[in-house]
Amino acid sequence: MASGLAAILLATIPIWMVLLDSLRKDGARLTGRVVGGLGIGLAGLGILVGPAKLWGSSRVDLLGAGVLMFGALSWSVGSLYSRGAKLPASPFLASAMEMLAGGAMLIVLGFLAGEGKQLHWQAIALRSTAGLCYLIGFGSLLGFTAYIWLLGVVSTARVATYAYVNPIVAVFIGWAFGGESLSARELLATGTIVAAVALILSHRPRPGAVAPDTEGLPTIDEEQVMGIGGNGVSPAPVSCDQVKAMSDPQTHTGTE
Repeated sequence: MASGLAAILLATIPIWMVLLDSLRKDGARLTGRVVGGLGIGLAGLGILVGPAKLWGSSRVDLLGAGVLMFGALSWSVGSLYSRGAKLPASPFLASAMEMLAGGAMLIVLGFLAGEGKQLHWQAIALRSTAGLCYLIGFGSLLGFTAYIWLLGVVSTARVATYAYVNPIVAVFIGWAFGGESLSARELLATGTIVAAVALILSHRPRPGAVAPDTEGLPTIDEEQVMGIGGNGVSPAPVSCDQVKAMSDPQTHTGTE
């Protein structure tokens, strides 16, 4: 499968996340601004990839495309689940638990698939080791921990913009440190994606209705017992003599 098509399929993660979040009972409703931002961001990623790398050969591997789509959907479901799940208070601990569990499963699956025989330690170059250390430090420890933290403090649409920003960051890192050139198409894609992210970030979700604070107030049953009304029960009648007695200071002094 062409790498460009794979990037586009994985870029559906923000769309999945926003759509699934809108289906939840307490999820954010879809707005034209968010939908427009997602569409513009997807188009910008398509411009970045380019038509030559988008399709590659004329034939598309349907099984591979299905696996990528399932992966994007699974990531979206897991991200939304983690917003309400009882995770550790520390985002570092939560990230470590998820990455250790995922890494252990991949190691087991890799050995079951026979990939252990293809591993040759002596063939690993220093550049590959440095790249692995970079992914562990910035991609996992820093990036994934920040992602887990953001899921708990900002809206789903804002968190999902990472899928559009990451390719742009990769392009500029390659230009700054790898000696790669920037084309007019990449600059156009950068502007398109930045505009899409700005459109999504400018959306302000409506605050939910705040329930009145009734702490310390009597319940309906207590109101009925005290005779102050509620639930169709009228207050107990008070005579003029009782009013005078309650307002007379001597009465209170005498009762003390």
